[in-house]
Amino acid sequence: MSETGGKRGSVVVTGTSSGIGRSTAEKLAEEGYTVFAGVRDPADGERIAADVAGDVVPMTLDVTDQASIRSAAAQVSERTGGELAGLVNNAGTGFAEPLETIDIDRFREQLEVNLVGQLAVTQAFLPMLRAANGRLVFMGSIGGKTAFPFAGPYITSKHALEGLADSLRQELRGSGVDVALIEPGPMDTEIWPKAAKRARAAADRLRGAQAERYRERLRSFADRLDSTPERSASPELVAETVSEALSTRRPSSRYPVGGRARVLYRVRPLIPDRVYDAAVSRL
Repeated sequence: MSETGGKRGSVVVTGTSSGIGRSTAEKLAEEGYTVFAGVRDPADGERIAADVAGDVVPMTLDVTDQASIRSAAAQVSERTGGELAGLVNNAGTGFAEPLETIDIDRFREQLEVNLVGQLAVTQAFLPMLRAANGRLVFMGSIGGKTAFPFAGPYITSKHALEGLADSLRQELRGSGVDVALIEPGPMDTEIWPKAAKRARAAADRLRGAQAERYRERLRSFADRLDSTPERSASPELVAETVSEALSTRRPSSRYPVGGRARVLYRVRPLIPDRVYDAAVSRL
């Protein structure tokens, strides 16, 4: 890998304003990487620079805006001499509502952030990864291996990301760029209360027969989302896994993270679909 930048090289991490992205930026900076911390809001970048020890370079980066991506790539190329030890595609969001009722523009936004944006960022930074035999890391989810009612938009994006990472891994085989997919279970991050708020707003928008079918169930789902962080592991666990994927000599193609993720990863293929569907429908 490249030694450009910090003693471990330079790494781009998207979506570092909070949660897994913030923890990952902190961990990698602590380990000696120069971390280009991607944020949509420059104020978040200022906070990261002030709070995180180590070599952290805040960088405005909206993964749904091609001009923003090009600008960020140019900034990194200039600062690193065109060599990048790693790219961590972490930026993501979650929409929680029935697939029957979700507005198609919101569904497109879900895919733009969690899927299309990941490829757009990868295309922009891949030449720098090639130059340094760097690592390409995607932040997937155990949701990419299973499904839950009312999480369909998010689940769809993470299933698709599995295919994106697999295909890129095959296409880049022999190029010197290894591809790893991180698959966390529930973590103590802000994505859950944000999704709960969206779920309640979606429930309030329902009318007529759709309200009768879904409103109360969707509100109950929002309540479970609100309580998820207190029952979940620290995002630092994911950050440690990202560090391993970047630094180990032969990275795994997949890294399930957390006890529930590891159990689902192994057990879900063994459970008949009808049995699993009945079980999750009672949650």
